[in-house]
Amino acid sequence: MRTGFRAKLVWTRRPVFGDNRGMWLEEITEVIIARQPPEAQAIIRLLLARIVELEAQVEELRAQIAELRRRRKGNTPQNSSMLPST
Repeated sequence: MRTGFRAKLVWTRRPVFGDNRGMWLEEITEVIIARQPPEAQAIIRLLLARIVELEAQVEELRAQIAELRRRRKGNTPQNSSMLPST
């Protein structure tokens, strides 16, 4: 049984798709999952793990974008391959 995904999901505040009651990802507990058929349990766990992976990728990409923006701010036509503005 995977238990590591729950702690990581606490930081996300996105409603679960298709749920009009406003259930949040961190509210999907093992008790709720255990009430589902075995096939649904497996799918839910796979999807939750994938969400964690994708959120980590998003954070990594945001950090890369921030770094690129930081580097770009110091570039001028004199110290880079940027064309001078006209």
